[in-house]
Amino acid sequence: LTDIIYTVTAISTDGCSATAEVVVTANSTDFLVLPGDLALCLGESTTLTATGGISYNWTPALYLDDATSATPTCTPLADITYVVYAYNADGCADIDTISIIVSAGDFASASPPATICGGMEIPLFASGGTSYVWSPSLYLDDPFSATPICTPYADITYYVSVTNVSGCVDVDTVVLTVYPEFTVVAGPDSTICIGGQIKLFVTEGVSYNWTPSTFLDFTNVASPTSIPSSSIDYIVYVTDANGCIASDTVSIIVNPSPTIYGGEDVIICRGDTISLSATGGINYIWTPAPLFACGTCETVEVSPTSTTNYLVKGFAANGCFGFDNVLVTVDICSAIENILAQQIFIYPNPAKTFISIQVPPTLQNATIKIYTILGAEIPVEIKRNNGIIEVFFNDVAPGEIIVKIIGDGVVVGKRVLKVD
Repeated sequence: LTDIIYTVTAISTDGCSATAEVVVTANSTDFLVLPGDLALCLGESTTLTATGGISYNWTPALYLDDATSATPTCTPLADITYVVYAYNADGCADIDTISIIVSAGDFASASPPATICGGMEIPLFASGGTSYVWSPSLYLDDPFSATPICTPYADITYYVSVTNVSGCVDVDTVVLTVYPEFTVVAGPDSTICIGGQIKLFVTEGVSYNWTPSTFLDFTNVASPTSIPSSSIDYIVYVTDANGCIASDTVSIIVNPSPTIYGGEDVIICRGDTISLSATGGINYIWTPAPLFACGTCETVEVSPTSTTNYLVKGFAANGCFGFDNVLVTVDICSAIENILAQQIFIYPNPAKTFISIQVPPTLQNATIKIYTILGAEIPVEIKRNNGIIEVFFNDVAPGEIIVKIIGDGVVVGKRVLKVD
């Protein structure tokens, strides 16, 4: 085990002796030097280095590029232990071992392939590691998150590099197929008059949902009709053949109609001409037509040969219109009735639950009757006070009512507008 000197003494038969020495040198067999055990990621390569000898033999030769090299390259696919035999210049041999631990390489897991609509959000995920890098970063809110949010507008493939606790890196892919984004146009914003109707429309898609449903005839068709009583904004959600959804908004502005007043009903004698005047608008159309052509037709002259109901249609500056009518009663004509008619005043007009009738002395005891426009008599309560006749009525629907003042041989009719 160590160097040693041996002395040998030889004795002959005649008793003579002689000595000699033999020197034995012990060469060391502990000359092989290897690195410590290693940990690698699957797919990594490393150079193993042995020193101390002049020739080497690695066994097994699996995963090595040269099993007789002092520095073979190793690319292991699984855990392995190598035994190394080394020989020095004296022909002595030494032996040692080195173990390599290989971390599994298939540890990254990412979202499955998906098909979505352009512009919609989809959460992605990856697992199996402690850090993550997504490439490309396009459409992602955070390319270094395990769970980024993606809002793609075109087909894309993501590669996510996952690093585990051993520092090993594995890559997985996520393929997204993206239906093209589509645009919905719900038509231009519009302005209409109260009581009017408007046709809404969209041309894209296969199914529809209009919201709110207020004033609409249908909410699940491409072209519903709206009869709005106030301004409103509609949102339409349209689904295309791919199941993708887009929306648009359309605004409907509702203008009020003007309150047109054509004046009080009048009684004239046959052959007379009378002027009718309307208020509440900026121009008017009278039916039947007046005697003479007119500009805005605010005031017209008529001369009916029989009792005629004149309808006036008045227009406001916003293009909206309203109606009123004036009854021109044609008498044969008794001069007395005409004079009395001009001396009778009814107020308020429009009225809610009562009217006051101011009459001349000759009609202070006249009979008062009130009728609907269809001729049905309306029950009334009457009070008389110094030439003023107060007439009270209830449960009468809004609209025009006919007031008749019936005296001794005289009948005078007047129209009153009943309102709530």
